[in-house]
Amino acid sequence: MIQKPIENINRDDLLLLVNDSVLEKKTLDYKEKFSGNSDSDKREFLKDITSFANSSGGDIIYGIKEENGVPAEIIGIYNEEIDSKIRWIEDLVRQGVQPRIPGIKIQPIDVADNKKALVIRIPKSWRSPHCVTFQNWSRFFARSSNGVYQLDVDELRSAFVLSESLSEKIQNFKNDRIANIVAGETLLRLNTKSNIVLQIVPISAFNIKAEKIDIKSVFNNQFFNTIYYGASRKRINFEGMILYSEAIEAGKVDAYTQLYKNGIIEAVESSLLSSADESQKFIPYVAFEEALIKSTKQYIDFLKEVKVELPYFIFITLTGVKGYEMPKSFNFYRGIEYKIDREILSSEVIILEDFNTEIDLLLRPVFDSIWNACGYTQSINYDENGRFNPKKY
Repeated sequence: MIQKPIENINRDDLLLLVNDSVLEKKTLDYKEKFSGNSDSDKREFLKDITSFANSSGGDIIYGIKEENGVPAEIIGIYNEEIDSKIRWIEDLVRQGVQPRIPGIKIQPIDVADNKKALVIRIPKSWRSPHCVTFQNWSRFFARSSNGVYQLDVDELRSAFVLSESLSEKIQNFKNDRIANIVAGETLLRLNTKSNIVLQIVPISAFNIKAEKIDIKSVFNNQFFNTIYYGASRKRINFEGMILYSEAIEAGKVDAYTQLYKNGIIEAVESSLLSSADESQKFIPYVAFEEALIKSTKQYIDFLKEVKVELPYFIFITLTGVKGYEMPKSFNFYRGIEYKIDREILSSEVIILEDFNTEIDLLLRPVFDSIWNACGYTQSINYDENGRFNPKKY
């Protein structure tokens, strides 16, 4: 792959491939032009796309002439063809592959007057193996240094087992950490048992070959904070780095955010749910959702900056919340006073596959489910257009 964000690739990068005679390989493929529009041509295209997703990911570059795998010349594609080609790619991948491949990006690059090259970046997929289903073909492909090949039965079985085990590892990490928090076995002692827990788990964290974050290089950057009030302390620890609020009593803190070297972020906040009066256990519905939207965005921006690859699995869990409710001051649903009936509210997993995703939209299903637990149909902080727009009641 070209070792740059796809949006930053330019003509000079493509010229470098040609001038340095960079061979096609497992993660790089050159195409002079798009083949025809027959069913067999479409299958061949999908074969290439899925082989990258089922292997290590990579770039396909259209508009470069190659000879025996060596790039010889940048040819380009006429500008007036580009938009239709992009639509053709998007439609074909959407209709001809199962399951859907997340995170594919397409970038046109100016290479000459009225001509562009087209780079398609296919990430290694956490949903693999992907099957070419166009016209009921049903084939699985992967890539090696020698090119594309069809997966045999044993390889296919291994691919399915690996996919299932990865999802299980992520879920187990989340469950184990929540169990530790509930048991009070946290990285720092928390002030209360009622906590908001936000966990962002990049899939790359479970790849032993993935590059680790250089904690020394990020330690002095004010890249993010705790969920609500903000951190006043930070230190390097065995796992990576931890930011936390100042101790309020006997070494206890209201909040911490742990950055793991593998890119996992765990943020725990107790101040938003703290209550001295057992009869006044309310979730501050505006501050609660505002803080989670803001902090989630900050953490994702940081992971993007340090080049931790998508997708990210996001979990939001409330602990020690049995008996909590939404404030009773609403001028609607009068008389409904449901309290949360369990100690732990654990959201469905949210998966971030695109950095352009709006975080308020991403988190809305989580917020709605918490309001459901309090007897309401949905969060009242979203307007008729589905955007976060809190009103004060």
